[in-house]
Amino acid sequence: PDLSFHHFMLHNPRPLDRARAEAKGLDVRPSLVVGAGEGLFALRGFLEGELVCEYVGRVLSLAEVMRMSVPDRDYVMGGFGLNVHVDGRHNHNMLARYINDNGDPALINAEFVKLRAERKALVRALRPLRAGEEIFCAYGEGYWRARQKASIASVVGETPVSRRFAWQFAARVLMLGAPLLAAWLVAARARSA
Repeated sequence: PDLSFHHFMLHNPRPLDRARAEAKGLDVRPSLVVGAGEGLFALRGFLEGELVCEYVGRVLSLAEVMRMSVPDRDYVMGGFGLNVHVDGRHNHNMLARYINDNGDPALINAEFVKLRAERKALVRALRPLRAGEEIFCAYGEGYWRARQKASIASVVGETPVSRRFAWQFAARVLMLGAPLLAAWLVAARARSA
């Protein structure tokens, strides 16, 4: 059996210590982003440029990340180098794991500042944060691109034919644009039935 720390944490994650979070001026509660689960909220004001929290975790290689399913990558942060990815899945007290991307650049109020040598990211306020405000950071295009591919795969399945269909679908999205996409998808589903 694997007796490593990672294996232990995978099967015995530490529950969130709310008192510890509150002592840092933060709280975890349901996000304002529909479908996002939990979010990170300020319990006190933070100044522009102030450190809010840190994103830390187990360091994974690219090969380890590529073996993971897309949903398992939700708490894996890249951008530290090709073979360095920080996995925050199993530490529920690492508060930065609860930060969501709300999809609206105008509402992003914090940023991840990646420290490559230290293999962690600082969360820094981009503007003054008010008590009660949810903290939002942009995840980056790579995060959303991976989820778009995964959602296409979930619609069409994982067979050689469906993978070809998924690539065709992605190509059509780029060529046709949104107005014609729905009609093409309906026709493609009719052909595959």
